[in-house]
Amino acid sequence: MIKLERPNRPVAFTAAIEHALIAIYLESNKPVWHDAPGVVDALRTMSREKCAYCEASIAERNTPSEIDHFVSKDNDPTRVVEWTNLLPCCRGCNSRKGTHDVLAEPIINPCDIDPKQHLLYADGYFRPKTALGKTTLRALDFTLDRKLMRAIYELTLQANNRLEELAEKAAAEPPPTKGNLTRLRNRIAALMEDGQAKEKFAAAVSTAILRSPDYVTVKAFLQQADRWDAELQNLEDTLQSHALL
Repeated sequence: MIKLERPNRPVAFTAAIEHALIAIYLESNKPVWHDAPGVVDALRTMSREKCAYCEASIAERNTPSEIDHFVSKDNDPTRVVEWTNLLPCCRGCNSRKGTHDVLAEPIINPCDIDPKQHLLYADGYFRPKTALGKTTLRALDFTLDRKLMRAIYELTLQANNRLEELAEKAAAEPPPTKGNLTRLRNRIAALMEDGQAKEKFAAAVSTAILRSPDYVTVKAFLQQADRWDAELQNLEDTLQSHALL
């Protein structure tokens, strides 16, 4: 889970339409959010086509239009299409969260609260740093989805394996040639791209990269060779911004 920045509500989704959809829902109890113009596309753009909670690709895990009501319809039906109450969500997270009462027992809304202040990722599992993190993990319970946890772990393992290979190249004798230095620099940049916000499971992958002693080795080697440039530093800064350390 990473921090998301909610944009302004879609222009086409006017207050009049919102009020009309609320009235329809209160009378019929039928889903109405799909009739809110521009909302689904805006939410998916906001989350970079990922679940706001687990960061899985929405397209890979369910139908294109799964939306979570952060405050559930059961707890407050008048917020059924409130712009700030809607999050793009995979079917698994939506199902596990269910009708959890976030008013009585708050959890992280990634549009309002930075997850890295409350969560850790270590040894293949998400762990709480705070009481809010603990409640969030209990409500979402990622561990129930073995396929999800395995996919996250495999990506972090791949990152660690690639870092180990790069560290071995940095320590090789004789020292890398100019061309090999460039290739080493480009390969670490490509790896760091995998932890950027647009990529699935960015929080876990970023954490794995930054926590790796091999990453520290490669960075120090490139710095000593004067190949650690502004682009690499910007990539690292972004990893730091959402890593769950």
